[in-house]
Amino acid sequence: MKQFYLLTCLLAGTFAFSQTLPSLKNIDPSSRQTDLLVTERMPFSNLAEQTEHTGMYSLVQAYRELANADTQKRFNDLGTLESAVRFKSNNETIFIGAIHTEFETVDSNSLRTDNNGNIAVKAGKNPFQKQQRTIIAPLSLHKRGLQTSFYLKEELITNTTPNHFTEILADFGDGKGFQRITVNVPIQVQYASEGAKEITFEAHLADGSRVTQKSTLYVTASGNDARNRGVNQQDIFSTIMPDLSIYAGANDFAGMGEYEIFLSPDSVLDKPIIIIDGFDPFDTRNIDAVYALLDYTDTNNTTQNLGDKVRNEEGFDVIILNLPQYLLLSDGVSVMNINQVTDTNGDMIIDENDYPAGSTLVDGGSDFIERNAMTLVTLLQTINTQKTGDEQNVIIGPSMGGLISRYALNYMENEGLIHDTRLWLSFDSPHLGANVPIGFQHLFNYLAYGLDTWIGNFSIDTLKPIVDGMLKSSAARQMLVDHFEAHLANGEIAEFNSSITLPTPHPYFTAFYNRIDNMTTDGFPQQPRLVSMINGSGQSNPYQDKNGNDILPGAYVLDAFLPGVAILTDAHLDVWFTPSAGQTIKVSDIWIDAPFLCFCDINAEADSQATASSAGVDAAMGGLFDLGALAAGFAGTDPVFDAFFGALTVDFFNFIPTISGMAMKDQPNWYATPVPNSTRAPNDTPFEAWYMPVDNEPHVTITEANVAFALSEIIQSTLADSSFELEDIAVENPVVDMLRVHLGQQAEATSLQLIDITGKQLMSHTVEGKGNFYEVPVALAQGMYLLRISSDGNTVTKKILVK
Repeated sequence: MKQFYLLTCLLAGTFAFSQTLPSLKNIDPSSRQTDLLVTERMPFSNLAEQTEHTGMYSLVQAYRELANADTQKRFNDLGTLESAVRFKSNNETIFIGAIHTEFETVDSNSLRTDNNGNIAVKAGKNPFQKQQRTIIAPLSLHKRGLQTSFYLKEELITNTTPNHFTEILADFGDGKGFQRITVNVPIQVQYASEGAKEITFEAHLADGSRVTQKSTLYVTASGNDARNRGVNQQDIFSTIMPDLSIYAGANDFAGMGEYEIFLSPDSVLDKPIIIIDGFDPFDTRNIDAVYALLDYTDTNNTTQNLGDKVRNEEGFDVIILNLPQYLLLSDGVSVMNINQVTDTNGDMIIDENDYPAGSTLVDGGSDFIERNAMTLVTLLQTINTQKTGDEQNVIIGPSMGGLISRYALNYMENEGLIHDTRLWLSFDSPHLGANVPIGFQHLFNYLAYGLDTWIGNFSIDTLKPIVDGMLKSSAARQMLVDHFEAHLANGEIAEFNSSITLPTPHPYFTAFYNRIDNMTTDGFPQQPRLVSMINGSGQSNPYQDKNGNDILPGAYVLDAFLPGVAILTDAHLDVWFTPSAGQTIKVSDIWIDAPFLCFCDINAEADSQATASSAGVDAAMGGLFDLGALAAGFAGTDPVFDAFFGALTVDFFNFIPTISGMAMKDQPNWYATPVPNSTRAPNDTPFEAWYMPVDNEPHVTITEANVAFALSEIIQSTLADSSFELEDIAVENPVVDMLRVHLGQQAEATSLQLIDITGKQLMSHTVEGKGNFYEVPVALAQGMYLLRISSDGNTVTKKILVK
């Protein structure tokens, strides 16, 4: 699934460089107008200008800059602010931060260096520029749960001027308009629906001036919200303890999930299709959001939904399994749904301070694949006892959900357990691994942890939970084909070992794929039919940069020049994609040109080497991570996002390589054109049928074409060279030049609809009579078609093979 929050957080990284400049003592301070001189600036800082839109990251950045410069210590310790920041989604309370300040910066154009290398002021120039800023923002980006408490704590209000706040009003986007915020008193807000909520603050100041600030909060409903509106979402607690002993530092405990059954119009659970959510750190998607990801646009530009289609037209029941955040209790074995944590009055409290003593928050959407697979095994066993009839299950695994479901089915077959599954559909899943460009990984981690220098520690605290929660998550370690931790020098937290340049995964990767590949004959379930849909090009077509040029190995993808991060100090952040086969190039370069800070440059680089058999994976065809859509979704909400995305030369990177999605494990070239056969040969693909687009598409994009393919597989049929029967109606198959349908003796009237693989209706006839052959000449291209037959109030859809 589209991992919007994942990259939003990653790319929100900022860089702080704060150091008192001894040489400023040579500048006459008499022309200063304030007692706060900011000499060091962050890239992407919103201290540069007063903006209407702001956000959590902007406020944290500004707070750090101002606190570092404030010799009077009016700003609380940065830890006070960071403890109020909500990186997790499941929180009941969202704190509000507020800053009003006057400060000065030094105009570098007014400075010169004298013969001794000291900073001096040019004749007739005033080096000090007075500025005023007001920044108010909620200290969260995402909220799981429609009920929220907003809380303006006194220690999160900072004013360095005599012009104090007289009141702060807020419109929380809940339809109730502005209301006055009382300091240290929570305000309860109940949202009626999910979505992006624009929160508007209006600050009134003692001099009569007013400042407006706007932020965006993304709200999704919780399981409790669903149950409150009568939806039967249920928890599923795994009954199987996963074996994680092969992973250093892993804890063995059984996990949990939440699921909902969306029945067809007959309201009987008899034809289950189970869909498993994919990688979702910080629990940004709920069950409804997963279901909505089945939306697509048809040729009439109408929004359709694959789930609705199979339920309403074919009588299937859709079951969504979500993998939320939950609590591991103090005994180290039991788990608990966060939504069950309540206060003494029985009200839901979602705040880490209110968790049961000794409990630990588990991020299910980025946890070990094995643990989530065991939750799916428990769900399959539950559904198999509840369903009626003899219809077997269909399982669809998008993205990481494909690995979870593959592991679960492998496990059940290996253990002699009945999964009762006839079709497994893998949707753009990383069967050979996923990719985040190693240049980006180095950049993010270094900014978070690597700027602890001899002149001070300037690492970005706000990035640390993101690096730890996403890139260092168990699932990311298991899936990424090249992982930054494997490149670190011995004993280092950010510096790369210059001798490790070839793609190197985390040890978890090798352990996981060795395990899953050896559970069955070829590493894939043997009992169901195996099919694959991918979003990577099946014809080795490249994807393009922002200017429409083909992306090639070694492409220059980030060009960020950040002037004035300190006095006469500039920063340069550069990233390249991995190189052509056999080459070694620089893929990340962090350079701070700081002559007046330390008479030195601060520089960190990372090199990458491609194997002799394949160019680097970054530019290969595959399901794409859509950076452009991510940037558009956050445009104008925070200068951090705008500045960083503006420096990118690409809108995409290869996330799930085509070769990986097709599980062609003996193909050493990421750029090879996949020409799999259908024999499940171990040196080819294990899949018996597949859909591969001509051009690369964003990861897990659903289109009318791949929906038609999915429907042709979900709807049961036999394509043998003989007639097949439905009761006493028979259709001759394959078709050469004549479509022949034998009308049963019980049929009074039979409706026939012929549909192509895109869903377009090619023919519609109603035939009267019993026991007769209906024949119609056909002039169709070779391929697969669907024939929908309706008779006596029953409908069945069959696949027709035209030769």
